[in-house]
Amino acid sequence: MSVSLERTQEISFLCKNLLSIEKIICASVVNNRGKIIESEFKNNILNLSDTELEMLYMQRALQTSMIKELDCKLGKWSYTITDRDFIVEIIIPFDDGMIFIAAESGIKIHNLIPQIHEIIDASIDIETKESVSC
Repeated sequence: MSVSLERTQEISFLCKNLLSIEKIICASVVNNRGKIIESEFKNNILNLSDTELEMLYMQRALQTSMIKELDCKLGKWSYTITDRDFIVEIIIPFDDGMIFIAAESGIKIHNLIPQIHEIIDASIDIETKESVSC
């Protein structure tokens, strides 16, 4: 995915704005191959090596790709939540990849999702958002 300077600035702004939400500790935009386009962390609380982080993003990119395969039959996918002992992972489709968000465990997810979508809508040009064509 080739990203223009303007788009890179939008994505950087998006990640920084997502981190402004209380209890979010990581916001990353990742392409469909699991490669980081932009990533912002609070205090590197994830404690993962670069290799482990790359592996995590690649796993989630594959998962995202497979989920999207059924969009035409089941409806457009909105987000996935993985609740772990120490963090909550939130994956949201974005362009041809995803937004990966890590939040502190115990966060009220259903209050958080609308906040995240609000920030995405405010940070990114509406015309460039992904749509499903069946």
